[in-house]
Amino acid sequence: MILYGAKGRGQALIMVTLAILAMCGVLGLAVDLGWSYYVRRNAQAAADSAALAAVATAQRLGLTYSCGAVGCNATPSSCASPTKFDGTNLDSACVYAAQNGFSQGGNVNVTVASNVSSPAPTVPGVAVIYWVTVRVNQSIPQLFSAVLGNPTALVSARATAAWTNVVFQGSLSLLNRQFDSSGDPNLGAGTDLYWTGSGSLNVPSGIMIASQKNPGAGVLLGSQHVTAPFTDILGGGTVENNSPSIVCPPSCSSPASWSTPPVSKSDGPIFWDPFSGKGQPPLVAPSLPDVPVLPTPGFPLGGNLPAGTYGPGNYYAVDSKGIATGVPINLSSTSGSYTFNNSSGFGEYVFYGGFVANGSQHITMAPGQYVFAGTIGSATSNGTNVLYTNGSPSITESASGGGAGIMFVFAGMNYPGLPIPGPVQAISQQLGYGSVYMDGSGPVTLHGLNASQLPGFADALQPFAPVVFWQDQGNSHIAYDGRGYVQDGTFCGGDGTLDHPCTNPAVATNSTTPQLYLNGSSTITSINGAIYQPRGAWFKFNGSGLNSAVQLVTGGMDFNGSPSLNITGVSNSITTLQIALIE
Repeated sequence: MILYGAKGRGQALIMVTLAILAMCGVLGLAVDLGWSYYVRRNAQAAADSAALAAVATAQRLGLTYSCGAVGCNATPSSCASPTKFDGTNLDSACVYAAQNGFSQGGNVNVTVASNVSSPAPTVPGVAVIYWVTVRVNQSIPQLFSAVLGNPTALVSARATAAWTNVVFQGSLSLLNRQFDSSGDPNLGAGTDLYWTGSGSLNVPSGIMIASQKNPGAGVLLGSQHVTAPFTDILGGGTVENNSPSIVCPPSCSSPASWSTPPVSKSDGPIFWDPFSGKGQPPLVAPSLPDVPVLPTPGFPLGGNLPAGTYGPGNYYAVDSKGIATGVPINLSSTSGSYTFNNSSGFGEYVFYGGFVANGSQHITMAPGQYVFAGTIGSATSNGTNVLYTNGSPSITESASGGGAGIMFVFAGMNYPGLPIPGPVQAISQQLGYGSVYMDGSGPVTLHGLNASQLPGFADALQPFAPVVFWQDQGNSHIAYDGRGYVQDGTFCGGDGTLDHPCTNPAVATNSTTPQLYLNGSSTITSINGAIYQPRGAWFKFNGSGLNSAVQLVTGGMDFNGSPSLNITGVSNSITTLQIALIE
């Protein structure tokens, strides 16, 4: 029995010893795996922040997304070679990786790759404008695995950030903020929507209001009905409903109604100008012929355009001596037919001094850009309108919906790339910004840019599809920079926020030139595309009805009368540039 007991104790000792070895092995394996997981998670955070920093630095510095302006390095290169990235936005990738605990050297290797090619190699399904991929590798010591002959393990992480297009949500976006002044006395500072009378506004794709004014970001004075699946409003902004004591939220009561009361949201891209970072639509024609419009009896200053067919060109009025006068191009035949045609397809037509159609003309427009550049104001019969239509002119396109589309650009003389002819340069200082006035009962059938149908030389317009009306960002009470960003207070001694931007000295505080006025009847039902005005501008609507596939971006809206406005949205929405992690 004693021998048997001793033998049992010996077996137990062996079993316990083996169990301890197994337990130590499992413990070592758990430590190895846990440590590897911990390091990899930190490496991923470092890679994410490094990739985002490299793209964000390019955006912050105002760099254009072309190799040379931004760092392009298609083959991954190590941060161990600082001269590779020195002086480019890619430096920030190495800096951010180091700040997150992964400094190049020893057992750590950080590589950076970048290019303007699309798509990024690591994410083949996403179209991008510029991408940066950061890889972080670190060798870490092992415990249990070392016993098996693997003293170290390699932990790796990879992240790709990109400057890419994201679909901009909603069909009505009102950009003005609570302190923004306006030349429209109805809107006032911080009121983005003002409506008297009755009528209805139907926006099936939703509304965004960027003002925090409380009460009064919106003012409904009457028996209006607003129908939308959602209305996102910035911060604590509210909609005043007939009386300052009735606001939305918390409630919307009769006689005015809001189908789904506005919901407060934090600041973010939904309240920003969706074209930020894109600049303004370039003028794409390599060259244009000058088309001086000569005097006719009764019009010694020129500018009277007879009925007929016209091609792309720089149109401007001249007197009998050939001197540019700055008066608008006026369609002299009040009932004639006008065709703007380009045999090669997409064309560019620039009208200096503005454009007037006052009658029952039939105007046919080929696909292209139509630029209405500057107005001399007091010398014209239509005040300071850069585009003026009245009566019953019909405006149709020659390739309705099936071509490259049409873009109206309402520009000033400082519009980038404007090909000012020599005779016009002499009077360019007299040509200022002008408002847009479209009135009448004639049908207007226009489709915005179709990115897939643009010819090769006009590819630079693709980021602006499906715009049909574009207002110069310089014609605004708010200052924009050349890249299409609102200048925050950093540039003018302010607090550096979008709530207190710089004002635009080129447009007087009480100026009404940033206004786009549409007085439409039910026949104006075929404006299809995006209508864009910058923050600090406004859209005024007074008519019996507008039912169109439109995405409307403007500073504010001023309704008069009893309109019925149905904004159904477009199939190809505006896209906005955003920096995002795509992997």
